[in-house]
Amino acid sequence: MSRLLLVCSTVPGSVFLAAAALRLALIVFGEWQDANLEVAYTDVDYHVFSDAARMIKQGGSPYDRPTYRYTPLLAWGLLPNISFHPAWGKTVFSVFDLVVGWISFKMLQDRGCSAGTAIAYVAVWLFNPFTVPIGTRGNCEALVSALLLIVVHSLINRRVILAAVVYGLAVHMRLYPIIYALSMVLFLDKNYPQCSRNYLNRSQIRFTLVSAFTFLALGALCYRLYGESFLQETYLYHITRRCTVILPVR
Repeated sequence: MSRLLLVCSTVPGSVFLAAAALRLALIVFGEWQDANLEVAYTDVDYHVFSDAARMIKQGGSPYDRPTYRYTPLLAWGLLPNISFHPAWGKTVFSVFDLVVGWISFKMLQDRGCSAGTAIAYVAVWLFNPFTVPIGTRGNCEALVSALLLIVVHSLINRRVILAAVVYGLAVHMRLYPIIYALSMVLFLDKNYPQCSRNYLNRSQIRFTLVSAFTFLALGALCYRLYGESFLQETYLYHITRRCTVILPVR
């Protein structure tokens, strides 16, 4: 407890404490706005997450909730929305938003920035009016952002196995981080950007195999539990869906 108070008494600690207080205030305000105003504060997808968690709580599948297009891990993680408090998920997403700031702070310090300079840069994220409402409204993108920054920080510090496991989890959570795979593998080539005679070194092979195993293992677990619904709604839907554009009539 004394160590926590010491950290909060520093300038970076005070900034993060203020950022946490801002997010907490917005979550509380959002609950009030949802209950009293016509325009809701909460993201529509957050209600989908909560409904999917409710389906699991009732012994069903999260995919019993129409338009739930995510991994069941997300619905499992939001079960406290049903059993504890509806704002649980918003709080969790906001914590991951702060984790993004903290990892950014550590990475800047590792690059030689002073604590004061690093926290000044990170404050742009922590108090950005465009990013702050994302987690507090119940959007899960901060979770994926935090996972990806953990991967980058781990790769920089040559913690290849940790990076690979977290990257496999990130791709499982949201498929789009797969686009970063090539850049991460190339980063592990010490001769990059110059051409290397070795196609893949040991670190690159380890990262590729472990991340692929993590992704496939999580997918296999979810498929065992929910079958074709998991594949269709979580992954295949995003490949096969068609978007309808409605043009205004002149």
